[in-house]
Amino acid sequence: MLHLTFHLVFALVILRWLSYEFKKPFKPLKGIIYLYLGLLLSITGWVLSSLDLIGASVGNILLHAVGGGMATSLVYEYLLNNLELKLNIRIEFAGLFLFVSAYGVINEISEYFGELIHYTIFSLDSHDTWRDLVANTTGAIIAFTIIKISKRFYTK
Repeated sequence: MLHLTFHLVFALVILRWLSYEFKKPFKPLKGIIYLYLGLLLSITGWVLSSLDLIGASVGNILLHAVGGGMATSLVYEYLLNNLELKLNIRIEFAGLFLFVSAYGVINEISEYFGELIHYTIFSLDSHDTWRDLVANTTGAIIAFTIIKISKRFYTK
């Protein structure tokens, strides 16, 4: 549940900072549906993480793809909409990649420190971090594609 709280706090802190930098009004409720959907995906990822269907860390991959990448892409969309940034699709995609990558690295660093203080074990093997970052990125790209297609057909 700590990740869920961090996701929301992170979104609001980044929005506050970017509102200041872009000289835009701070309206945290504008586009709040994206944060609600991101929260729903974070919870879904957490539930899916209990699945270990074939012993191949499927639950962990789903946690990072759905609860990490997809949820973070909704935070990204929340920021774009709230700040009314008009970027072309290529710049939006590059920004998404950077945003999700940064969030994933922050998450992996927090897992590392969690293990250092013996909070719990996060890494199951030597490829855990790489698998997590690939799952985050894949989930973000899938969600980004769905969001852009949905917006194209449902917002005219």
